Parts: sequence; structure tokens; C-alpha cells
Amino acid sequence: MTISVFELFKVGIGPSSSHTVGPMRAAARFVADLDASGVLARVADVKVELYGSLAATGRGHGTLPAVLLGLEGYRPETIESDEMEAGRERLRGSGKIMLGGRVPIALSEEDIARLGRGNDEFDGIDRLVLETTDELLADGGAQPATWRRLVEELGTHQAMELIFVVGTYAMLAMACDTWGLAPPAGSATLPDRAG
Repeated sequence: MTISVFELFKVGIGPSSSHTVGPMRAAARFVADLDASGVLARVADVKVELYGSLAATGRGHGTLPAVLLGLEGYRPETIESDEMEAGRERLRGSGKIMLGGRVPIALSEEDIARLGRGNDEFDGIDRLVLETTDELLADGGAQPATWRRLVEELGTHQAMELIFVVGTYAMLAMACDTWGLAPPAGSATLPDRAG
């Protein structure tokens, strides 16, 4: 049996390919799924949250620009080093990405990094949505004062939609955990709840 060195090692973007290749590939796959579902053009905002070592050391290891470029549709297998560096500079200068190469979205490396530092990094409606999500997941519902703030800021329909979205994802996670469903091969791993 013959094994090529190219089967053993993957050529990847750096400085740490373990922190760039997977995140870029996951971001590009996410965008491809949006496009295949016919919803890419309707996306108005994107939030990226990193976990584990990606959150702890991602800035220094190149994770943040890799994710942003992946969201633009670049893939680690095809992006050239000079293209990656030019993309990094462009993104840092503009604070925006072209989601799937077509939809402008305000998203920067700093936006990704600050989400990992907690809700205190946010204000206004962004902070209200994050705090409400935390409350929903921790308490199983929103407190009356939180609900009133949501309705005042978002309107009744959008406030209800937030509750349904968080609840739907929580219910889906509960079902997958209960049934012991494993993610498909090649899926990104989620953080350990105990960690």
C-alpha cells in the first residue's frame, strides 16, 4: 500500500493551520449552505462566536481573518498566501465582509473577539438580545421586565421571534442530546458543557 505525503499532511494557511483551515472551511460551508437554501441575499447580520482554543488564541493564530475570509467564500484549499494577506488588510481597513462574495455585512475581527469577552462589550439592542438569550437559556423564560424591554426595543413580533428562535435551538439541542445524535463527520465540534 502506497501513501503519498499529500495524504498525510494538508497544506494550509497559517500561522497555525489548526486554527485557520477548519474555521475557514466551516465559515465557507455555512455560506454555501445559506446560498443553497436561497437565503443568502436576505442575510442582514452575522455574529461569530469562537470556543475553546480558538477563542483563547485565535487572534494570534490567524483564526479571525480565516473566519472572515471563509464567510466571503474563500476556501483554505484554494486561497493563495498573497490573496490571504491582501484579504486580511482589506477586511481590517473596511470592517466589512462580502458574505458569499455578494452581500455586504459589517463584521470585523474585533466584532468576533469582543463577543468572546461577554455581554459587557455590547450596548443597546445587541446587549439586550444577548442578555435575553442568556436569561432564556438559564431560567427557561424571560422575566417580565426583560419582556417589556424587548417589546419596547423590537416590537412585539420581533420580540416573540427571538423567544421562538432561542427556544427552537434549545429544543433541538435537547433532542439531539437525548437521542445521542452525533454530528455528521467533518462537522465543527461544540464546546464541552462541563468546560
